[in-house]
Amino acid sequence: MRRVGRFGAVAAIVALGVAAGGVVLIRWGALAGGTRQETSKRDVVGVFPTGIAERVQSQVATLAGESVLDSVASLADGLMYYQPGSSFGGVIPSDIPLDPTVDTLALERVLSNRRFLKVCEDLGTTGAEEATALLNECIPLYLDLYKEKLESCLAWTAAGGTRQSGQEHADPYRELMGMRLRLLALALAAGNLQLTGTHAAILDITETALEQRQRFYHQGQLSESLRFNLLILRSLYNRQILGYALLKTSGDPTLAPDALAAMGKEVVIVQLTVFDAVRTPYDRRLMPGPVDYSKGVLAVEYLPPITDEEFDAIVAATVATGEEPTADEQ
Repeated sequence: MRRVGRFGAVAAIVALGVAAGGVVLIRWGALAGGTRQETSKRDVVGVFPTGIAERVQSQVATLAGESVLDSVASLADGLMYYQPGSSFGGVIPSDIPLDPTVDTLALERVLSNRRFLKVCEDLGTTGAEEATALLNECIPLYLDLYKEKLESCLAWTAAGGTRQSGQEHADPYRELMGMRLRLLALALAAGNLQLTGTHAAILDITETALEQRQRFYHQGQLSESLRFNLLILRSLYNRQILGYALLKTSGDPTLAPDALAAMGKEVVIVQLTVFDAVRTPYDRRLMPGPVDYSKGVLAVEYLPPITDEEFDAIVAATVATGEEPTADEQ
């Protein structure tokens, strides 16, 4: 993460992997030598449609009171991934193998989450060593919990469990979705912050993702529709996020540009707000008006949609920097 500003506050810059890019956070008030700007209720009430302003204010107030560890742990809370949620539109191709574009659904859910924005800022300002230590402690724990939950969900399905209308709270898959998105959010943050010390943890997530691809791509006791649903909504198999995280945590500055050149593609950079902005780019789905960049800008990178073969090439390129995950050939 680079913390930079237009106002000459060089002493306030925190640089992690400046040369290669990644998250770029510009928070105007802090970098100008001022205090951190707070979002008051009057900033949002009366601007958005009835009920939306109160929801945003409640979310911001909750996030402002969280420690970095609280925020990382609470990334499993699915609410903020769906309010406002993804701007991904159009028809989702429902084929197996997966179309490259389906990964964008989960990616945009992560980007729309104000808690993800806060985690990026918090991890960037704690410094690379502390951020790495935190993620290396949390990711293995969250990965184990996720895998246990997935197996319990599949066992529930095998036993004939079905979600009844009005009983969505009894669906074990609901919790799994948040647990999955937490891991993908942390992988994306680690990649943008270029936390090379987390590379082994990213490889562990990738290994699980490849195992899931192998498991759900092929016909078994599960129907094709269920396998597709599991892949795009509950699995860790997200080529855009994990491919980026693998490249950027590898510690090899030539790996990402070489891989992208081989694919003929470029990294995507999106301009997001800080977490307590009045209106984020994703809020515009529900309320028209300009995005609020008055407090700062968070520039986040990720890969464009890539194929299974392109993802496999990225995984193979990590051999020199970590143990390569294995999966049976298609």
